[in-house]
Amino acid sequence: MKIIFKHLSSRWSALSIAVSMLTACAGWLPSSGPSYRQINSESHVIKQNSNDGVGIVVVDVTEDLVQKLSFSSSGLIQDGIPAAWRLGKPNLVVGQGDSVQVSIFEAPPAVLLSGSSALSNAADLSIGSGAGVMNLPEQMVSQSGVIVVPFAGLIPAAGKTTAQVEQIIRMRLSKIANQPQVVARVTQNVSNTVVVLSDGRSIRMPLTAKGERLLDVLPLSGDAKRVRGTSIRLTRLGVTRYISANALSENPDNNIYLQKGDVVSVLQDPYRITVLGATNANAAVDFGDDGLTVAEAIGRVAGLNDFRADPRGIYVFRKQALTHLGEDNFDEARSPAVFRIDVRDARGMMLAQSFKLQDKDMLYVSNASSAQLQKVLNMFNSTLAPATNVINAANAVK
Repeated sequence: MKIIFKHLSSRWSALSIAVSMLTACAGWLPSSGPSYRQINSESHVIKQNSNDGVGIVVVDVTEDLVQKLSFSSSGLIQDGIPAAWRLGKPNLVVGQGDSVQVSIFEAPPAVLLSGSSALSNAADLSIGSGAGVMNLPEQMVSQSGVIVVPFAGLIPAAGKTTAQVEQIIRMRLSKIANQPQVVARVTQNVSNTVVVLSDGRSIRMPLTAKGERLLDVLPLSGDAKRVRGTSIRLTRLGVTRYISANALSENPDNNIYLQKGDVVSVLQDPYRITVLGATNANAAVDFGDDGLTVAEAIGRVAGLNDFRADPRGIYVFRKQALTHLGEDNFDEARSPAVFRIDVRDARGMMLAQSFKLQDKDMLYVSNASSAQLQKVLNMFNSTLAPATNVINAANAVK
């Protein structure tokens, strides 16, 4: 019995040493990312050694946390429309490059325009022509901002409304004409425009006295059937703000007037997250303003990998998260955080279905420790199998 016991003890000792060696070897094998244990241990090291005292915090997702995150965020679009942009209709003025047409009328008996019939007919404009009427051809506002009107000279037009241009011309002609009346209109508007970018196209939309609003750009570009996945990016005077099409249609106050020089980009599915780790597919997933939960994101990449995934470690890496996650303090800050969800039970699955992802989040599914050990076993098996075959063949020959 002693001999048998010693023999079994030596076998168990050898087996223990072999397992220890295999476990040690698992650390240097290639992997798609850190395991559940590695992330937990490294997060504590980062917090202790961080210079700012904050570092990367790993937070377990709970029902209370999901509610607080939903309450603290007003949706995916965080910027919104500044109060200073909620202006009235823009004051449209003539600008350089605009084309302007001027018509002059003189009350009878005409003094200045009594013989202007030939000139008016040559202009061939729809307003009409005859004695006492002169329709000037279209002319572009010069780089110096002026137009030329016969008998009135150079008229400063840039930076003025059409009514102001009419008044200047009328005052200059009043000394040589009988009660002159002037009509000026912009025939080609190139200075009071808004640039609309969508689907690889650039559209220049002119502004009118009606007053165009943000919603007016949607019919010009994009797919109207995808309103829930559509957002609008507005750039004004070097400042950019975002707003979703849903928020724009639900809240009329957000449907502000466009101003000249605005750049409006219509974005379809404007948000993107990255899914990495032990899933059946690693991919960048696009989504719209209706949002995307952790469960939906995992579903889009064909679920967790049964042979590699550790269901305890579903992580959401967020660059700009929240510093204080206690019950009393829940302030927004510019520090990164990692949210962890355990989906081994129904409660965790419900949390994954409720936790909303944000733009540029990274969803990572950790690798199970046994997956690395399995790699080592497979490696040793593939190494020892040829040697075993040779020994078996040699024994067969004997």
